[in-house]
Amino acid sequence: MTKQRLERPVAVNWNPNLCMKFETQRTRAARDLLAQVSGDLIETVYDLGCGPGNSVELLRRRFPIANIVGIDSSEAMLRYARRRAPSETFQLQDIETWLPDCPADLVFANAALHFLPGHDVLFPRLAGF
Repeated sequence: MTKQRLERPVAVNWNPNLCMKFETQRTRAARDLLAQVSGDLIETVYDLGCGPGNSVELLRRRFPIANIVGIDSSEAMLRYARRRAPSETFQLQDIETWLPDCPADLVFANAALHFLPGHDVLFPRLAGF
């Protein structure tokens, strides 16, 4: 049997209003993931695939003095997130090729990495910065 390399799916036009229609359900997974994070001395957090900003809000409550940067490839999602959390930093970037501006204490990715192919390359690259 030969290995097949999965091709990256066609770009999706994300709709923040549709995502927020199910905010409670979508945020539950982020809340559960964040509950598994140990440590409170977190100064720099990157939220990969931050979407409409609901996970950034959770991160802010958990780490009130941290520098939190939301990264997403959808301008529509980032516009929504910027209105929702105007004091936070958001960047339009493809997380498949993203590299941080500075070292992170936490890279949070609730619902984004499973959309990307090449985890054998992606994960070691993210861990190595």
